[in-house]
Amino acid sequence: MLSIFRFLRGYVRVYLWGFSPERFMNLCNNHGIELWDVEPAGEGYEFYMHIKGFLSCKDFLRKTKTRVVIRNKLGLPFLLFRYRKRKLFFVGLSGCFLALFIATRFIWAFEISGNRQFTEDMFLSFLESQQVSYGMPIESLDIDSFEKALREEYDYIIWASAKIEGTKLHVMIKENDVEHTGETKEPETGDMKASVSGTVVSMVTRTGVPKVKTGDLVNEGDVLISGIIPIMNDDGTLRTYHETRADGDVVIERALPYLDELPLKYDKKIYTGNRQRLYIFGFGEKEIKLGSVKIKEEYETLSVRKPVRLFDNLYLPVIYGHNDYIGYETVESAYTKEEAGEILKSRFLQFCTTLEEKGVQIMQKDVKIDYAGDKAVLSGNLTIRENAVVLSPITEFPEENGIE
Repeated sequence: MLSIFRFLRGYVRVYLWGFSPERFMNLCNNHGIELWDVEPAGEGYEFYMHIKGFLSCKDFLRKTKTRVVIRNKLGLPFLLFRYRKRKLFFVGLSGCFLALFIATRFIWAFEISGNRQFTEDMFLSFLESQQVSYGMPIESLDIDSFEKALREEYDYIIWASAKIEGTKLHVMIKENDVEHTGETKEPETGDMKASVSGTVVSMVTRTGVPKVKTGDLVNEGDVLISGIIPIMNDDGTLRTYHETRADGDVVIERALPYLDELPLKYDKKIYTGNRQRLYIFGFGEKEIKLGSVKIKEEYETLSVRKPVRLFDNLYLPVIYGHNDYIGYETVESAYTKEEAGEILKSRFLQFCTTLEEKGVQIMQKDVKIDYAGDKAVLSGNLTIRENAVVLSPITEFPEENGIE
């Protein structure tokens, strides 16, 4: 900051020599004339001083019998004097500052933090629904209404805060720790039904009445834990029924079929080594490509875009970057049986890993690879165990005959 003030005021680099240069510097210090970066040079000293101080030290030169010469003139006053006849330069500089000032009155960048379930695409869609876009005036954005609409639109966002940082809209959110399922309210009553067919291997009932036991065969949709609880009299007769929300864990063992096919023939990319880079400049959503693509064969495109940014949060509506075009040729190729087998095995292992990440236990794997014509096929069955129950509305009510 001090260097900026010195530049605006203007200063000189001088060389001082004579009978008593040390006394000259003491007199300057006593009268508040600032000297800095003092260095010995030849028979005297070199240092910096302000223009005003230089003009007011003539009496000190006479008293100390010293002489001074200017080595260099620095700062804004000398710069303006040097270019005083170049009017177009000052007009262009003024226009640049004016355009920069106008650009800072608009929003040119968006950023979101704290999101896990709320993706970038969802964020951009929400901005579009709220008519918030690149280049909109900062004054036209109602922060309070924006935050309220964000919380109301997505019920799993429990806290939201938006603020303008330079020309960037920064949105910070906090999501509910419970994974969002899209349901607004869970039912108060219901049955736990089987989501798959198989054999019950373990059962834990927390709420409700169990309808099956370990070892029973069940079909998809069967009631495993009923949400209807009978209320009995003291003499053992049925008094009434009470509806509740059934809850529990029922592990079902079943056979899961698996099938994966891989064509032995495929199109393989052979990169030719031809590569071309074209630089891109843009304003807002408009882009200008400097040149044309000269690669004759097929090519892939790798794009890099960066916004122009001043300081940390002052973004401008100007982007720059480049496109890399990489040429290739497509040739027909074929996997060997060993290569096809390794690819199918890798896919199968990834499938098993995905199941285990979902809490599914794999008890047995019975798969094999066959080669039929121009494709390889990995097929078979997996014996798995999973907690396969879903909460469903109560649809079957007991008859009320015999209720006292």
